[in-house]
Amino acid sequence: MVVEVDVHHESLSKFPIYAALNVPEIWHYDGQALTIYHFRQDPYIRAESNLALPLLTGSTLTEFLSRSRGEDQYETLLAFESWLEAHPR
Repeated sequence: MVVEVDVHHESLSKFPIYAALNVPEIWHYDGQALTIYHFRQDPYIRAESNLALPLLTGSTLTEFLSRSRGEDQYETLLAFESWLEAHPR
């Protein structure tokens, strides 16, 4: 898995490199939303959830990333931990 965070430059152009390396999943965060992509015989396609942990969706991860900007990061971590405990595999 690759996690791409766009701060100054768009990283979507790197996807062909990841495809050549057979990276099965990319998490792309543009500062507003986290989008999950799965490799499907080139190109990558948007996916709702993580391959290994299907309960982790892009919208859930975006929610906690947004919360971490507006509140204490430790509080966000505790909230995420509680969320994980409430959503068993």
